[in-house]
Amino acid sequence: MLILPNGTIVQGQIVGVGNDDLAFKVSQSSDQRAYPKGRRAIPRSSVLTVRLTQTKSAKGRIIGTLAGVFCGAAIGTAAALSQPDNTGANAAAGAGMLAAWVGTSVAGYYVGRSFDRKTVFVKALPD
Repeated sequence: MLILPNGTIVQGQIVGVGNDDLAFKVSQSSDQRAYPKGRRAIPRSSVLTVRLTQTKSAKGRIIGTLAGVFCGAAIGTAAALSQPDNTGANAAAGAGMLAAWVGTSVAGYYVGRSFDRKTVFVKALPD
């Protein structure tokens, strides 16, 4: 992501660096007319801030998802076992168990993903 002096935010990937400009593959822009999608040369002098995000590995996502699965299974099982023994309650307990299992698994994935990402902000200083 690039932040330009006029407040425009351009998202995409840096595909090359020249002496005077950045070759940038624009995927999204807050000013579509000035920076439409596609490969663009953006003058280096017009870049205020660069945000670089790198995904290191999948270890955090794997551990987070597994922790979510096991926690969800424990919570869902405890909820199901606490219900009285009749047909309507068993169906509701099963649905609650499934919801807890899926919810904690998804939450674990996103917590793990935050550990897998590294974000660096580079601010350009004026000459």
